Amino acid sequence: FCGEDAAWVARRQTPHPGHPYSDVLEFSPARVASVPRTYIRCTQPTLATMDAIWPRVKDPAFWDGLWLPGSRAIEMATGHDPMVSAPHELTQVLLDCAV
Repeated sequence: FCGEDAAWVARRQTPHPGHPYSDVLEFSPARVASVPRTYIRCTQPTLATMDAIWPRVKDPAFWDGLWLPGSRAIEMATGHDPMVSAPHELTQVLLDCAV
């Protein structure tokens, strides 16, 4: 995005907290697998760090087979900030998740 959208985002940016990079994550695939989940891949442009995850979320063996049941993976032809670049489309995805 650019222009007014970029200015809007710039006014709202804050520093990212460091804890997600330094704290130990207590992660349980079984616990996460117990709730419905949706992975949204933004493709315009793609990001190498996110592209590396896409094959995993479609792999039946991911999380020892716990990911796929109860999950879905979708693609949106937008950048990594769909709440700015495609707010209506993202809203529809989120509403679909709530059903």
